[in-house]
Amino acid sequence: MSNVGIHSLPPLARENPLDGPSIPPPNGTTSRFDNPPNGNSIGRFVAIFCLVVTTLAVGLRAYTRIFIHKKIHIEDFLGFSGYALFICFVYCIFAIIAGVGVFVHQWDIRVRDMAEELWYIHLGFNFYTTSVMFLKAAILLEWTRLFAPYGISPWFSRTCYTLLVFNILFFSTCIIVSASSCRPYKGTWDRAIPKTCTKTFILDMASSCVNVVLDIAVLVLPQNLIWRLQMTLRRKIGIAIIFGIGLLALISAIYRLVATARFLTSSDKIYAISAVGSACLLEILCVILVFCTPTFPAIVRKHAVLKKAASYLLSRSVFGSKPKEPGNELLTLNAGEMPRSRPQPED
Repeated sequence: MSNVGIHSLPPLARENPLDGPSIPPPNGTTSRFDNPPNGNSIGRFVAIFCLVVTTLAVGLRAYTRIFIHKKIHIEDFLGFSGYALFICFVYCIFAIIAGVGVFVHQWDIRVRDMAEELWYIHLGFNFYTTSVMFLKAAILLEWTRLFAPYGISPWFSRTCYTLLVFNILFFSTCIIVSASSCRPYKGTWDRAIPKTCTKTFILDMASSCVNVVLDIAVLVLPQNLIWRLQMTLRRKIGIAIIFGIGLLALISAIYRLVATARFLTSSDKIYAISAVGSACLLEILCVILVFCTPTFPAIVRKHAVLKKAASYLLSRSVFGSKPKEPGNELLTLNAGEMPRSRPQPED
């Protein structure tokens, strides 16, 4: 679809439109270009919170893999790469906050200021998509390594590898389509040049839906196997909770799906996309926790103080009466080694 607008005006006639609002303000509303109402404070808080928690989680996983297990697998490299890309995504969020801001109505943004905003949105989308692709690939690879060697039927590995290939192909396609949606490429973020663009709203919704499906798979796949393992109920519950962090990722993915739907139907897209960005931050936070949490019990086992504290809390938890060796059943989970109990055979 050809875009005809500011670029078609003579140079001297472009100045006033470039200084005008990106979209007309509602009736009775006056554009406020200088210090418009915004959500920069909450945006900074969410970004810093997600960055601190993910950094702590990744740091603990790195400590476990390097100093306790002394083994590093391919999924570790994928996961840490996903974390590095997440940092780049957070940088884009801060760049937007330092520019026009987040949760700013589009009629409060000058046309000339839109190029920088759209550039960071475009860049952030690619960082987010690649980060999610790497992190979910890392999780699926780890699932196959943790569960497959212990008598699991072949369907589990086949399912994980099928999802892994689909994850890589789909999100790679999203990045390619995003990069080629406008000709010339600069037209993706610069509204003042002649360009031809195609709509990508179907892909945007598909991306959100695929994230939900993948998060359901990441949540359900290990749970199905954990409850078939031949071990005490107390131990099953403990391991199920550790792998059940995927529920948070699923909730955040659903939130992103809702935010994306609202963005696609909104005329005030710059304001609406701030909610999408917040959802993406929370989603990657949860996915990183899914990736890192299974390593935490090894740290507790390694340090006596943490082990005693965990045993004390577990002895007063809802999991049942105090076992003969307090807490040991829930502290044996190791990201490099699942409990030595074979699953019950399938019916």
